[in-house]
Amino acid sequence: MQPTQKPHASQLNRYKSRKMKGRTKGRLISKSLTVLLALLSGCAAAPGYLIIKEEIVIENSILSDFPILADTPQDVLSEIAQLGEVLVFAGNQTIFKEGDKASVLYGVVDGEVELGITVQDKILKTDIQYEESIQTRIETIENFIIIESIDPGEIFGWSAFIDPKLYTSTAKCSQPSKVISLPADELKSIFANNATSGFVFMERLSAVISQRLRNRTAKLIESWSQAFDVNRI
Repeated sequence: MQPTQKPHASQLNRYKSRKMKGRTKGRLISKSLTVLLALLSGCAAAPGYLIIKEEIVIENSILSDFPILADTPQDVLSEIAQLGEVLVFAGNQTIFKEGDKASVLYGVVDGEVELGITVQDKILKTDIQYEESIQTRIETIENFIIIESIDPGEIFGWSAFIDPKLYTSTAKCSQPSKVISLPADELKSIFANNATSGFVFMERLSAVISQRLRNRTAKLIESWSQAFDVNRI
């Protein structure tokens, strides 16, 4: 029996190269198929996730269920309804990220959306190989902290109305959710032609923003005092 010959190093390198190319090609094909299926099913592809747009007519009653639009005249609601889109997300899907350009106001119709921020912690780590070899490095760890839960009838994405028009948190669905999206600039144009309704809307929006900021401040102070046992920030 002849001894089995070990493959040459160059042969192994060629094999590994072909294997890596195969994996890369497979991932590209898989990604292309995902996008193609989304397009065929009427979905719009977005970075990291798919948004399913429901081709339905938004009724005035759906909009008036949101307290911020309650008592808005029917003709104004009809104009707003023509702007809106109903979007469907699976659980754990991201709607927008902190720092993204803000151009859309959202409202939860069904499900739940969590708002959170990413906090970076720097940790000093030490690698000890033997007594004379000690290496230290600083490692950055990111933690996602949930600061608010948005339920049906509530809005989020108010940063679309305020400069510099950047979302101040990340919006992620905690469960399968259905939301309405309203482009902020077009919404402002409608209210510019309906001053009374626009005033009421902006007054209610200010109340939402104020309440969210109060909630965030209260949580910050509570966490700070518990962590550091101090009475001043």
